[in-house]
Amino acid sequence: MELRNSPWNSAPATLARPNLQAAAVHAAQEIAQRYGVAAEHARVLHDANNVVVHLAPSPVVAKLCPASAGDRAWRKLATELEIAYHLERAGAPVVGPSPELPPGPHLVGGYALTFWRHQDHDPAALATGWAAGQALAQVHRALDSYPETFPSFLDRQVRRAARILFDATAPSAIPPSERAFLCSEYLSISSVLRDTKLRSRTLHGDPHRGNLLISRSGCLMIDFESVCSGPLEWDLSALPCVDAGIFSVDEDLFRKQRRLRSLCVTVWWWTRSRNSPALCQPTSRQITRLSGCTFAPGVIECAADSLLSKHSRRLRFTAADVLSAPLAQGAGKTGIAPICPAINSVVG
Repeated sequence: MELRNSPWNSAPATLARPNLQAAAVHAAQEIAQRYGVAAEHARVLHDANNVVVHLAPSPVVAKLCPASAGDRAWRKLATELEIAYHLERAGAPVVGPSPELPPGPHLVGGYALTFWRHQDHDPAALATGWAAGQALAQVHRALDSYPETFPSFLDRQVRRAARILFDATAPSAIPPSERAFLCSEYLSISSVLRDTKLRSRTLHGDPHRGNLLISRSGCLMIDFESVCSGPLEWDLSALPCVDAGIFSVDEDLFRKQRRLRSLCVTVWWWTRSRNSPALCQPTSRQITRLSGCTFAPGVIECAADSLLSKHSRRLRFTAADVLSAPLAQGAGKTGIAPICPAINSVVG
C-alpha cells in the first residue's frame, strides 16, 4: 500500500483561527528580523496544537505555541529541539533545527517559538509502507541511545483523551450521546490492555503520515513533541500500512493499539471542531463508523486532506486496511475497529 504525503509545509492552512494565526506570523517575523532573516512573505502552513509558519523567502519554519518562560509549553518545545539534535547526530532521517538563526526556544508576544529547517518536498508524492517503516525504524534506533527516559504513551495521548471524555465539568464539543459511547469504548479497550504485558521502548509517539515528508533523499520525519515510552505497536498503529518485513510485531497487541489510537484521534477531532467548524461533519461520520463497525466491501473514501488543503483530495483505502481488528473483548457489537487511517494524518 502507498501512503500519500501530507500537504503540511506545502499549502497554506485552512483551519479557522485567523486572529491567532496573524499574531503567530507577527511573532515569528519579529524574531526573524532580529537575526536578519528575510520573512516578508511568511505564511501559515499548519494550525493545530501549534501554529507552523514558513518564513518565506527564507528556508526557515517557525513553530509556535502560547507560552511563558519555563512553563510546560516552553519546556515541551525545548525538549523537542534536544531530541531533534540527537536524532540528527545519530544520522536519523529527520528534519532538524534551522541553522539560519538560533533555534530557540524564543519568547515574544506571549508565544514560545522554535525554528526549523524548511524541507523541500513533494506533497503529492507517494511513500510506500516499506519506506515509511524504514524511516521509523531508523528513528527508533537513534532514540534507543537518547540519554533520558520519557513518560508512557498512556500518560500522554491516551490519558489526555480520558480527561476530555470523563471530566463532565469541562466544556466539550462532544455531544452527550457520543461522549457516552466513547467513554464506554475507552473503558472496554482499557480493560483489555490492563491485562496485557507491554514491552516498552522510546517511541516517536505520533508518526502518522502528516509527520512524514517525502524528499529527494527519501522519507524524513518531523515533530518530536510526542516522544514517549511504550510498545512498538503504539507507533505502528499511527501508520496506515507498514511493511511486515521491517518490524517484529505482536499482531494481537497491534490490533488493540490501533483501536485505542483510533479512539484518541476521534476525541481529538471533536476538541478541534470547536475552533474548526469544518471538522464537525466528518467527526460525526467517524462516530457512526466507530459505533457501527459496518464497512461496505471495496473502497472506503475519506476526505481528511480536504480539511488541511484548499483542494479536496479523496484518499482511497481498501476495506482490508480498516477492518483489521476484531471486536474488543466485552465490547459487543459496538467494539472499535480501526478508523480509516487517513484520520490519523490530522493530529499535529
